[in-house]
Parts: sequence; C-alpha cells; structure tokens
Amino acid sequence: MATAERDAGRRARRRGGAIGLVLGVLAAGPALAAGFVSAGMGHGDYLLVKVLFPHAYVLAPAYEGPDWPVLLLVCAQYPVYGVVGGVCWKCGPRGKLIPLALAAIHLATAAYALLWGPKL
Repeated sequence: MATAERDAGRRARRRGGAIGLVLGVLAAGPALAAGFVSAGMGHGDYLLVKVLFPHAYVLAPAYEGPDWPVLLLVCAQYPVYGVVGGVCWKCGPRGKLIPLALAAIHLATAAYALLWGPKL
C-alpha cells in the first residue's frame, strides 16, 4: 500500500512539474517582450527588466564574458520557477513554502535592483 501511495505522489509531482513548466514557458514570452520594450534597445529605463528579471540584471555587469549565459538565465528563469512551483506545490503543506521562498527571493532581488542595483 505504501508503494502505491508513493508512486501516486511521484506521478502528482511529475504532473505538477509539467504543468508548471508549461505555465512558466507561457509566462516567459510576455515577460521577455515587456523587458525588451522597457529596455528600448539600450535606450530605455530598464524598469521592467529590473522587476521581471532581477537576477540577470544584477549579475550582468559583474559577468565579463560572452552574453549568452546571462541570456540563458533570462530565458530559463520563468520555466524554472514554474517547474519548482509545480513540483513543490504537490509535496504537501511544507512544499508550498518553497515557491513562496522563491517569490520572496525574487522580490528581494528586484528591490535591490530598483534601489541599489547597477546603472546600465
């Protein structure tokens, strides 16, 4: 009986991860578009970039090398959020704390980017 329950839990987490991935990919498109519009091809104010992609915004000036790792972080951010949220949401009451912690980290990084972050 315990094995059947464990397998059902694994299937639920896998299904939650798949749903989260799809939702993350769907959220990434409009977020990327809003970020590009806000950046104005280098002549904008970067406000939406700071809010939607704070990790990449804070790390970009410190990274001296090709741009593709930062762009990979930007493109993967919301799908990763979706997978983590979907899997953890199916893990029970404690599992719901992980997506909330991830959201808190995102908001704290966005606040840092808005208040003290690099000026691009």
